[in-house]
Amino acid sequence: MGIACVLWSTCTFLTGLIDSFPILFVCRFGLGICQSAFNPCAYSIISDLFSPANRTIANSIFGLGIYFGGALASLSTLMITSLGWRTTYEYIGYLGVGLGVMGLLLIKEPTRGRFNVKTAAAATVGPSKGPLSKFLSAASELFIVPTCRYATIAGSFRFFGGYAIGFYMPSYFNNVYSDDKTKYSLLNSVVVSICGFTSSITGGIVCDYFEKKGFYMTKAWVCIFAGAAGIPMMMGCTLL
Repeated sequence: MGIACVLWSTCTFLTGLIDSFPILFVCRFGLGICQSAFNPCAYSIISDLFSPANRTIANSIFGLGIYFGGALASLSTLMITSLGWRTTYEYIGYLGVGLGVMGLLLIKEPTRGRFNVKTAAAATVGPSKGPLSKFLSAASELFIVPTCRYATIAGSFRFFGGYAIGFYMPSYFNNVYSDDKTKYSLLNSVVVSICGFTSSITGGIVCDYFEKKGFYMTKAWVCIFAGAAGIPMMMGCTLL
C-alpha cells in the first residue's frame, strides 16, 4: 500500500511538470494502475484485523477516505485559482509521497487468516498454490459464483455512474453558476464530507447491528436503498 501510494503520488507530481499529451496520458495511466492496487490490499488487511462481527464498520471508516478526499479535491479548486494547476499537482504529489513513506513505516502485516473458519476439508488441502494460481482461482470465482458475478456487474455500473457524476458535476455547476466557483468549492466540500461521513458510518453500524441479529441480507438491502435514494437526489440537483 505504501509503495502504491508513493508511485501514484509520483505520477501526480510529474503531471504538473510535463508539456506533452502522450506523457500526460502515461502519467495518468500509471496513476490509475498504482491506485488500483490500494483497495485490495487495504480490504485484505482489514479482514485480518477485524472480526466479521465488526468488519463492516471498519470498512466504513476506511471508506471515509473517499469522501474526505473528495472534499479536499473540491477545495483544490481554490489552490488552482491561487497557485495554478501545475503547482497544485506538485504539492499534492509531495504530500502523497510523504504519506506513502509513512504507510511503509507504520502499516504492519497482520496475522493472516486468524478469522477464517477452519474446516476439515481445509486441513487436508495439499501444497499451497503460487501467487498466480491464487489470482486465477479468485478471478474465476467472479464468473462462477453467482453472487460474485452479479456484485461485480453491479459494482461496475455503480462506479461508472459515480465517476460520471464526479467529472460532470463540476463542469455543470461551472457553466450554470460561473460566478460562484469559490462558493461551489466550499459548499461541495462540506456536503461531500458531512454527508459521506454520515452515510458511510451509519451504513456500517446498521449492517453490523442487524447481521448480528441474523438478518444476513442487510448489506444488500442497504446498497439497494442507497442506490435508489440517490436517483431522485441527483435528478433534483441537475433538473430543478
